[in-house]
Amino acid sequence: MSAMGEAVDRDQFIANVRSAVEAVSRRSHELASPVRRRDGGPAGEDRFLLFRDCLEFAGGQAHRAAGSEKLREILGQIIAGRNRLVAWGEDLPAGTRQVLSEFGVEWLPPLTLSPSNAEQGIPPSITEAQVGITGALLGVAETGSVVLASRPGENLLIASLSSIHVVLLGIDQLVVTLGDAFVRVPAMFPEGLPGNVAFISGPSRSADIEQSLAIGAHGPMEVHVIVISS
Repeated sequence: MSAMGEAVDRDQFIANVRSAVEAVSRRSHELASPVRRRDGGPAGEDRFLLFRDCLEFAGGQAHRAAGSEKLREILGQIIAGRNRLVAWGEDLPAGTRQVLSEFGVEWLPPLTLSPSNAEQGIPPSITEAQVGITGALLGVAETGSVVLASRPGENLLIASLSSIHVVLLGIDQLVVTLGDAFVRVPAMFPEGLPGNVAFISGPSRSADIEQSLAIGAHGPMEVHVIVISS
């Protein structure tokens, strides 16, 4: 390809990226504006609706579970036909461990990868998992993101390597803006932030190869967030 051809392709690529970013920004603003206009911020239901719309725009799915029975119903639909289920016990909303155990979830023990144990590799229970279930620190309504942290004995592998990532989140863990999250997350760790804090918005997406969008190339193909209220 000529130098001129390469320049045109590069310019077109940059234009495509700019157009996509502007489209997401406009959509986020459209969804968030009605909520932001209300004095004092949105109530829990409004936050969930905003979170749901933004997450769906990013390719994920949000569900509302009012109580244990609804949680069982939603989980049953997501994991139907899949039998390799793993979960971390940290950050899960109260009362959800028992429901998850009813589905035969394998509870992963504390895991810290370091140079001393790296040669043992990642446990097969993680690499072969069809569904990985985690809690989260927060959910961000205006972007449809969930916030996860890597800490001693716990890491983000389950959220990265499972084909389907399911996040359980309490309704009180939803904040409206990224700014809210940037204030609340550091306050959760008075001794200092973990080495890795991730904001996850929908399934993995990549356009590295021929600028063609691929889902699940570097992470889960599906992301489900179940927002739980009593």
